Amino acid sequence: FIGDFDESKRKFGEYKWKEEQDQPDPTDSTVIIRKQRTYQGGFNEHGRPHGHGKYTWTTTRIITQHGDDQTTTSVPSVSTYVGMYENGQRHGHGVYTSPAVEYSGDFSCGKYAGYGVLKVFSKKSTYRGHFANGKKDGKGEEVLDDGTI
Repeated sequence: FIGDFDESKRKFGEYKWKEEQDQPDPTDSTVIIRKQRTYQGGFNEHGRPHGHGKYTWTTTRIITQHGDDQTTTSVPSVSTYVGMYENGQRHGHGVYTSPAVEYSGDFSCGKYAGYGVLKVFSKKSTYRGHFANGKKDGKGEEVLDDGTI
């Protein structure tokens, strides 16, 4: 942790941590999963993210194919959340971006809530409307990238 302390408690700063694990693979290859996480922002008295912050996590799959022509492929995946936290959870307005989706709107207890805009890249669609408990709920409109409603 690098940042400001108040009576030995984290108040605002940057916290980084890394993980690495081997993942079983049924083919003749080795897969290693590396995870790196960074949180920059405020903390509450219990050391949990609180107030405005940015959380970035990168998962990299390193795949080594064994055999005559050994090859190694590295596939990174980066996700971010920038917005409000309450007691360690996304709460209030924020923007979540991953390789699969982008959501800009309100969160409650870590889930999509209230009004938001959700882009789902695989479906090439954008939903603008209301959410409850992380799911589309109430009035909203889903439009495909080609303009189809």
